[in-house]
Amino acid sequence: MESKTKSNKKGKWILLITGLILLGVLGGIPIVYLDQIQYWYELREHFDSLGKNNQGYPEYKHKKTGLVFVSLPGGKFMMGSEADEVGRYEGDESPVHEVEVSPFLIAKYEVSQEVWEKVMGFNWSNFKGKNLPIQAVTYKNCKEFCEKTGLSVPTEAQWEYACRAGTQTPFSFGKTINTDQVNFNGDYPLKGEPKGNYRRKTVPVDSMESNGFGLHHMHGNLWEWCIDYYQMDFYSTEEATKKDPVNTKEFHAAVLRGGSYGARAGDCRSARRHDENRRFPGGSFGLRPVWRSRDSAQQ
Repeated sequence: MESKTKSNKKGKWILLITGLILLGVLGGIPIVYLDQIQYWYELREHFDSLGKNNQGYPEYKHKKTGLVFVSLPGGKFMMGSEADEVGRYEGDESPVHEVEVSPFLIAKYEVSQEVWEKVMGFNWSNFKGKNLPIQAVTYKNCKEFCEKTGLSVPTEAQWEYACRAGTQTPFSFGKTINTDQVNFNGDYPLKGEPKGNYRRKTVPVDSMESNGFGLHHMHGNLWEWCIDYYQMDFYSTEEATKKDPVNTKEFHAAVLRGGSYGARAGDCRSARRHDENRRFPGGSFGLRPVWRSRDSAQQ
């Protein structure tokens, strides 16, 4: 009886969308509104609403995995780092350039071992625990996880937009970080800052301080794979300034972001780009997926 009710509801939604599309074709509804209608229909199909988080952003529970996502409005932001930013790497973080990203949903937490095992059937993590992040995964592993769940590996632009949460400082928390905020190697703080705790392991995905969007561990804990192939001078290319940029120029290495529990403070900056062979299951590599509607999803 329950499945029949769900089927009837889904049928009504399909009829409604079909009717609206016909109206749009006949000139009754602008195409931009039809795109928005499709987006919200697909959102309702794959997610349950959880209301707004403490930062005021809508949260949703992914029906297939149980992962919690935060809905981000998208928009323009400045990507990269200035030459005088403490801890920056020369070569691949400049020039600072304006980027526009479309609205998208991003996981509130890194994928936990519990969720990963249910989907993928294996767990290569060094530090075991249901609520600890999955680690030691390759680029290909992450793409397979996303293909099975209807999610996507984030682009570099999506990731940095989500990490910055409206800031332009080296970290979403300001000019520096400490080990009460971020799980990194406290023996290597930014120049001039005091040393902190070096835990030598990952911590639960829902622990420690969240950023301005309500996302946890955008700095530290684990490096997070992005879909982009790595290219040192990508920011100097025309592709980098297009809306929703992604580097599709195939290369053996892909991009990771965010730093890790063993990384120096400077490696956890919002602009830091790390490259690694796509086949390498690094012990400090993890995943934070995103979701966009079918028509707007990246590769």
